[in-house]
Amino acid sequence: MKAEEFLSNPDLNHKVFLLNGDEFFYKYALKNVIFSGFKGYEFVYTNSECDSSELYEAIDSSDLIPHPKVVYVDNSHGDLSKHKYFWDNVAASSEDVRHIVTDCKKVPDGLDVLQVECSKLKDNQKDIGKFVTDYSRKLGIVIDPKNVPMFHYLYRNNLFVIYNELKKCRIWAEENKTVEVDFGILKQLLSPSCEKDVFQFSTNFLNRRLKACLSSLPEIIDHEAPLHIFNIFKGAEKILLYKYAIQEKISEQDFLTEYAINFYYLNYTIKPMDKIWSRQELVDLLLELENINSKIKTFNYPGLKGVSNLVLKYCR
Repeated sequence: MKAEEFLSNPDLNHKVFLLNGDEFFYKYALKNVIFSGFKGYEFVYTNSECDSSELYEAIDSSDLIPHPKVVYVDNSHGDLSKHKYFWDNVAASSEDVRHIVTDCKKVPDGLDVLQVECSKLKDNQKDIGKFVTDYSRKLGIVIDPKNVPMFHYLYRNNLFVIYNELKKCRIWAEENKTVEVDFGILKQLLSPSCEKDVFQFSTNFLNRRLKACLSSLPEIIDHEAPLHIFNIFKGAEKILLYKYAIQEKISEQDFLTEYAINFYYLNYTIKPMDKIWSRQELVDLLLELENINSKIKTFNYPGLKGVSNLVLKYCR
């Protein structure tokens, strides 16, 4: 079943809901619809990157007295297979326990499963226009069809951004006791799209994506190089700090508190990058970045050349 079909006619009569695909907005919307359909249930969040003991502890919390609950398991990094008894746990759970699992294609036979495809919308005016029209209706606002293409022009197929912009339109409409949002108001309300993602290059670099970095280099002008050097430095520094914390057996919670790092940034950014960098490489990289930055300030050194050399040396 496609996400749009489920959202228009939710089918909640299943034990397990699989949300597969790369469109995070649909997973977010589906989760909200499923949660709202089980009022009075406890909602439990966990992710497959945890150790098995942590995962099962989260799922089985408060089970001295069984109670209705919806368990959401984020498997976006594909680590569910390491939890040997997960599906046995699901099969053995009581009838009033539901499971939402993301990014999992293979499920044992015998389970009552509904698979919902959360695929990205194509980056074209027609599909994005339908999304804008449908969600405008759900939010209780009216946008003239001739103004709908404006959303595709500004935000392409970034559904989260489009949805948030539509919510801004709804707030304006409610404050002004109307449902119609005309072109003049849209021009005032809609945020301009960001022409450049200043973190894209550094993220690709820290993920060691050679092709992506090489394609970005021609778009970087020389006086922007220090910004990219700074972003790479801060990212590499956090990965090195994490390696140090593991070496010193510092608990994850103490690490998050000590260095004021967000839990989600740790799990979805630092940990994946940690696996592809050695400690010595990070030390060498930080020293080189400091050296390049010093040259730029002191000798009028071409920063882009330094960044290019780093890409060729460290990316794969």
